[in-house]
Amino acid sequence: MGKIIAIAGPTAVGKTKFAIEIAKRFDGEIISCDSMQLYKYMDIGSAKPTKEELAQVPHHLVDLIDPRDDFSVAQYQKLAKDAIRDVQSRGKLAVISGGTGLYLNSLLYEMDFSKARKAASIAGCWNSVRKRKAEPLCIKCWKNKIRRPQSVSIPTT
Repeated sequence: MGKIIAIAGPTAVGKTKFAIEIAKRFDGEIISCDSMQLYKYMDIGSAKPTKEELAQVPHHLVDLIDPRDDFSVAQYQKLAKDAIRDVQSRGKLAVISGGTGLYLNSLLYEMDFSKARKAASIAGCWNSVRKRKAEPLCIKCWKNKIRRPQSVSIPTT
């Protein structure tokens, strides 16, 4: 990863405005580092950039995920790194802006989420079983030797 500028801090301190000014001055594009701005329809309470702000410079990872879909820091890390590479491949400066510390850390430090992804997919499988009371999924998990995490209970009714 080449040079980036990261603007981090709590909600409503002016990160977006400052990031836009930096991106304009140094020919950059903004990659959101906010766990709520990623979601579509979450406009209230998230300090999401306005339409006017979004029009001033290109923004990435805003209004991307449906709130009904599962999403993890591992997925964020991949999307953000892809966006950074894309921005930099076009000779532009990547400006990271947001207040989600774990998301920022996933970009600045080598954080490996491969084991977390496997654990999440196993828990997801068993949660699907629990919610749907679906015997075929139980059998599939059993055949693939996927053990039920202790945190997931299976209804007996």
